[in-house]
Amino acid sequence: MMNATVTGHLGSDAETKQVGSDSVTTFSVASSRKTKDGEETTWVRANLWGKRGESLRQYLTKESSDTIVGELKIQKKKR
Repeated sequence: MMNATVTGHLGSDAETKQVGSDSVTTFSVASSRKTKDGEETTWVRANLWGKRGESLRQYLTKESSDTIVGELKIQKKKR
């Protein structure tokens, strides 16, 4: 298991959806860094399951600055 810490700004308000008998709250964090050619932004999609996501959703709003810590799962895009 790989853990990651990401600090950045949310691109939109978090959304909570029912998945079977549980809920999942999803949001995306933009993390930027300066490069010699300008700025590079990486978007990280995060999921919070259950009550934790439901209770934190009110704080996860567009353009808010947040730090997330959790398990990193890398998914490759299908071409």
